[in-house]
Amino acid sequence: MKTRFVLLAAMAIAFSAHAQSTNPPALTIRLTNQLGTNFLSLTVTNHVSGQLYEIYYTYEITTPGRWWPGPLVTGQTNQTNFLILQPQPPVAFYVARGCSDFDADGVPNYKDADPFDAGVGALQVIIYSPANGSTIQ
Repeated sequence: MKTRFVLLAAMAIAFSAHAQSTNPPALTIRLTNQLGTNFLSLTVTNHVSGQLYEIYYTYEITTPGRWWPGPLVTGQTNQTNFLILQPQPPVAFYVARGCSDFDADGVPNYKDADPFDAGVGALQVIIYSPANGSTIQ
């Protein structure tokens, strides 16, 4: 019995906060199989040079507000190809976002405690105990 994968919906939107090319970035999605495991190959097209992209996903788009959990994966600068495991259930929506600074608070998203709230700055973790150099048993 053959397993069939049906991608019923895919949202291909890409955002670029600081620079725009002639054609805005977009996302292409392709099913691929490697060593018997299904993956989705996501490619950001018309990317902006020097941009860092994050891939977000959701299984439904009816909830208002910030309905994209994630990021699912964060790329490196100029990375445009992402390989992710086939989602369960097989219906998912994806978006690629340029991840410089969503809330324009001067803190890059990967260092921001909440990238969607300018009132929340850089994530800071302070460890009071154990003290530096302590041994935990």
